[in-house]
Formats: sequence, C-alpha cells, structure tokens
Amino acid sequence: MNAAIGERIRYLRDMKKLSQGEVAERLGFSRQRLGRLENGDTDISYDVICKIADILNVSPSQITSAAEERSSLGMLFRKGNTSKFNSECEKLFDIIDTIYAQRNIYIRTKGDL
Repeated sequence: MNAAIGERIRYLRDMKKLSQGEVAERLGFSRQRLGRLENGDTDISYDVICKIADILNVSPSQITSAAEERSSLGMLFRKGNTSKFNSECEKLFDIIDTIYAQRNIYIRTKGDL
C-alpha cells in the first residue's frame, strides 16, 4: 500500500528532475525520511501527500490515483493471467484502504484544532 504511493512519488519526482534532497528540504524532512516514504517503509499522511503534490506541481490524486493500476490490471485480466490479476487487485485494495484511513485521520485531526 505505502510502497505503491512511494513509487508514484519517486516517479513524479524523477519526472520533474528533482532530487530527494531538494524535495526533502522543501518538506522540512531529511533526505533519509523521504527515502523511507518513497520505499514504502513508513506511513504517509494525506497532509504530506498534499505538500509533496504542491512541490511537484501535481494534484494529490496524481499521487494517490489507481487509474494506471486499473488500466494495467485490465490488460492482465484480458490476457488470462488471473493469479497476477488477483495479486494486483489486493495491492489496489490496500492502497485504497490506506488512502481512506489517512483521509479519516486527517479529518479527525483537523477537527481537533
């Protein structure tokens, strides 16, 4: 779940030709912390996703969207590779669960302010 979001962040950061250090500095993070996020080793909040999206000049949905995965899953299913399809679906469900959980935490935390 976190790994997929981290991979997307790394991909978008690379596309913008920004180093981990540059993005981490703008976030107020260490390069190592950003690396852990990109590797999926730590949880990422929706608030941090929004900050990263702002730095990368993309929408948060471009980081959290599963549109590309859905497209590739459709190709796998049509090719009859159902075991890989099922494995990829499980990953998508994990990503969606994480996003909703992080969103709910963000909303609850925001209400406490």
